Amino acid sequence: MDKGVNDDQWPEALNEIATSISDALKNLEHEKRELESFIVNVTAQLGEVTEAISVDQKEQQSNHEDTLALQSFVEEGMGLIQKNVQSKSDLQQLKSEISKNVDEIRDGVDDYADRFNERHEATAERNLKLTEQLSQMEQETQELQVMLKENRAKLLYDALTGVYSRMAYDERIAQELARWKRYQTPFSYVILDIDHFKRVNDTFGHNAGDKALKIVAQMMLKYVRKSDYVFRIGGEEFVLLMTSTSAESASTFVEKMRAGIAASSFHFKGEPINLTLSAGITETRADDDVEAIYERADKALYKAKNSGRNCQFIAD
Repeated sequence: MDKGVNDDQWPEALNEIATSISDALKNLEHEKRELESFIVNVTAQLGEVTEAISVDQKEQQSNHEDTLALQSFVEEGMGLIQKNVQSKSDLQQLKSEISKNVDEIRDGVDDYADRFNERHEATAERNLKLTEQLSQMEQETQELQVMLKENRAKLLYDALTGVYSRMAYDERIAQELARWKRYQTPFSYVILDIDHFKRVNDTFGHNAGDKALKIVAQMMLKYVRKSDYVFRIGGEEFVLLMTSTSAESASTFVEKMRAGIAASSFHFKGEPINLTLSAGITETRADDDVEAIYERADKALYKAKNSGRNCQFIAD
């Protein structure tokens, strides 16, 4: 970041930072509300599933109790039939009593069957409802996963310029430093700053400033390799991570990129605007962390700014 910030520049700089934070929080708050709504819905549906399981358990208990009762009832009826056979001497009376006993047994079995069928139908209806609910929960889960993935993808890119965002920068620099510490795979770290950017805003307006940021960012993307990363980390400041690249090699690359951007033709409402970049370059060193590598590159950038801008330096 340009350390020569005048007092009258601070309100604008702070406003940009506040706007960026506000936009990020809005996105996160939206995700939070969607997730909370989903959790509430799933909790309610799981409550219904639990209730259904409880009812099924009670009905299984009822079926077991009814089965035992039916068994006892049939045994009692059979006992009465046997008693009548032994005690009745009149054949007609015996036939009448046995017929009565059989009817009572049949009625008991019919009652049991009716209760069983009612419970079976209720269970089938609940199972169908549960199947539909589980299917809905699965669909909602998939939709939420897609939404979260899409929102995360949006947060990883800077909305204005299309390069990676500050959030993506925080994640990637941590990953690259971890890889460096574990495998000693070096990378170069470059801070690029648009020279006199405030002058562009003050002279031509913020629309011109936004257009300038877009043009510079898109030109950077045309120059970088597929293995490199370009981030906008704030205002007119960008960071370039160049994997498996020494500072000397990165310097040659950045010089070419800066020359290409400086030679580009940028006009706003017919007025030519010269865009140049200053850069600070460093590469990984032992015991590096995020703060250390940034500070080295920032000091080199500050040196470029103090040397008239539109130039670059490798950190000492």
